[in-house]
Amino acid sequence: MKKLVIILMLLGAAIATNAQTPFWGATVGVQTVHVIIDGGDSTSETAFQIGAEAGYEFNQTWTVGLCFAYQLTHVSDYNLSVFNLYPFVRATFARVSKVDFFGELAVGYGRQSINNDDYNFDAINGVVAGLRPGIMVHLTPKTAITVRTQLLSLEHYDGSTSFGFGLNGSSTIGLQFTF
Repeated sequence: MKKLVIILMLLGAAIATNAQTPFWGATVGVQTVHVIIDGGDSTSETAFQIGAEAGYEFNQTWTVGLCFAYQLTHVSDYNLSVFNLYPFVRATFARVSKVDFFGELAVGYGRQSINNDDYNFDAINGVVAGLRPGIMVHLTPKTAITVRTQLLSLEHYDGSTSFGFGLNGSSTIGLQFTF
């Protein structure tokens, strides 16, 4: 047991001395949402999203972070609100001059609520996950623009599961600042 504690302490010290760079950022996004109304009719609506994220760049390849995102969609007379809180892991797989190409895996918590002027429906909780490729353009050593899209998505809310695949589903653009 002593050896395990000593090994964990040495591992923690090695990670702490590594050049970890904290960052924070903000994103805005647009998404096309397909909604089924009244049990059969379907429509496509545009959803708008804002978010904030913070995390650590462990090295030039690996980054971990936490994202808070709020999305609003107006369908007929209803407003669909979605709040997501999810940690992510980012792996940068290529660099060309000031542009990084990366992929992110995110898994977290989601909460949906629907309301209109007459009635508020009960909010439902769920699990959200996604695989998000993107690019990061470094404007300065401390500032970058990030652009990402949702390649794969999985959402599970109270017995209802949806799975999505495609590059045109959800796109965000953001600004990232490192310390």
